[in-house]
Amino acid sequence: MRKAGPHTLTLRYGKSGDGVSVRATWQGGVPQGAAVLFDVPAAETWLAGTAEGLFESPFRVRHPGYDGSVGSIYRLPQGTATVWDSRQHPFGLSAESAWVGASVAGRVPQFVFDPSRPPATVQVLDRVGVAHGMKVLMAWQTDEPGVTVGGDELRFDLCLAEGSAARRPAGTGDARLTEAGGGWIFENAHYRARISRSGALTALWRRLGDGTWRKAAGPGGLYTDRGFGPDGERYAQENDVEAFARIERAGDGIRLVFGGEMRGFQRFDKMGRSVRFYSAYAFGDGPAFRQTLAVNPAVAPSGGSAYLAYLLRAEDGRRVTFADAAGEIISGERGDGKTRCAQTLFGPQPQRLPSAVGVEGADGPLVRFGDAAWFGARPANLFMHGGDLHVAWLDSQAGDRDAGAWRGVSLSVSLGAAGVAAPRDDAPAAVQPVREGLLRDGGFDRDSCPRLVLARAGLELPQPAEVHPAAWQLPNRAEVTEDGGNRCVTVEGDGREYRLIRQALPSALLPARSTWRLTARMRGEGVEKGDTGWKTACLRWSAATAKRNDYATVSLPFGDSPWREYTVEMTVPDGARDITVEAGLNGNKGRVWIDDVRVERVDK
Repeated sequence: MRKAGPHTLTLRYGKSGDGVSVRATWQGGVPQGAAVLFDVPAAETWLAGTAEGLFESPFRVRHPGYDGSVGSIYRLPQGTATVWDSRQHPFGLSAESAWVGASVAGRVPQFVFDPSRPPATVQVLDRVGVAHGMKVLMAWQTDEPGVTVGGDELRFDLCLAEGSAARRPAGTGDARLTEAGGGWIFENAHYRARISRSGALTALWRRLGDGTWRKAAGPGGLYTDRGFGPDGERYAQENDVEAFARIERAGDGIRLVFGGEMRGFQRFDKMGRSVRFYSAYAFGDGPAFRQTLAVNPAVAPSGGSAYLAYLLRAEDGRRVTFADAAGEIISGERGDGKTRCAQTLFGPQPQRLPSAVGVEGADGPLVRFGDAAWFGARPANLFMHGGDLHVAWLDSQAGDRDAGAWRGVSLSVSLGAAGVAAPRDDAPAAVQPVREGLLRDGGFDRDSCPRLVLARAGLELPQPAEVHPAAWQLPNRAEVTEDGGNRCVTVEGDGREYRLIRQALPSALLPARSTWRLTARMRGEGVEKGDTGWKTACLRWSAATAKRNDYATVSLPFGDSPWREYTVEMTVPDGARDITVEAGLNGNKGRVWIDDVRVERVDK
């Protein structure tokens, strides 16, 4: 047993075949960032058996002197010590598809994981700091775009095999689930579903009585095209190249869990205003499956309007009906497909939230969604446009007091005339309301973070990592820390990069020509002059219009300075679309601490 503050780690060892079984269990919760690290000396080749197949490559230290960083177009560190990561290449449902190892002088030491309880993440590393060589890191829990995955126990067997006897992946471990280019296909006697590697439902087929397949819907996924980037530019779930994926047993069925951040189709289209997504599927042998989807805008949208929705395409859809337990709410015909139809927002009773949705084609029912359980902020509008079914959490109005909170739905999906409910899987167990306010988490203490638990999946939404509060965008070399027992943020400048923490404010709530005061407590250490006068340690407003960016700035003194309060006022310019508060080092060297950030209106 080992102690880490209030947490206790218990290690158990036993014999397992020709190897050793290991059980590592935490009592009192898993400490933040806890992981176990193993050395694999003299590794010649690293290997990983997964649901996607076998990964294998000669081992070498790729960048001996570089720790890696998060760039402007990626969410995860690139070019780092991580050679392979199970979060992006999930383990399968058998021992043959849930292991990592290495070849060493013709033999293969292997870490074989219990497929019923895979670790939150397993990484193959080529170094840790200045210690070069192959390492295997295993974590009990990780926080992936606001989603906590994993558990309190690690289970694995450590064994040694001859090269030819090493386990080789044989599919996903379940014949119903197969790997397909760029994603997964689940098939049973009733339907076939294709899921992208980011968790978007790309196609859905129904098996007909003669054994042939008929496409019912797809593609579908979460997306935005207003309020979180340039108007008209689409940022979507299907474009995320860094989404995590996890495959788990769910009784006799299979659960697929995904999460990430929306981005655009082009390489450099990483969205500045982060929108996290969560997507899960519970498949079995029945005629229906359960789908859970959720979104979490980390910041409020900009501009005068916003759109954030789930879309599912039913090309042959002609009619849609929204209903609840009391009966039909609203229905409508597609018509020429050029306008929206059956908008719940403009129905006779817009306060009624549908628990069932039916899309019909010329030959009868196509897709049915039932037993819907909504959580978080309710959707602003549901409707059909052409053959596309939309579930919109934001529709037209940009102001979003629930920024930083999850909102979503868990529902049963069936095809054709069989309106069958799938067993409950990811139904939300608890939601805490978001603390309202124009600026969130100004004290960096995370008190305003909502908590939402998906009961059976054992997942909590959200659980941001300690170093990345949902309310703030943190640059490189910025982190949440403590100073004198008080939580704050520290930023270190290198004289080249602009390292400013940022939080976007809902510009719809800051009228043109209104005046606002930004206040924060800050202190500096070794702050140097930049190569131009505006490169200082600072607290500032930024207001972007169609023509320019306006700034209002107050600077810290150079050298060392104690904690003190700084204020700066700004009058909102006409046409302001993006308004952010920023603090840190604007391209000069030094270190600053930031705390107690707040915003208040000072004109009448």
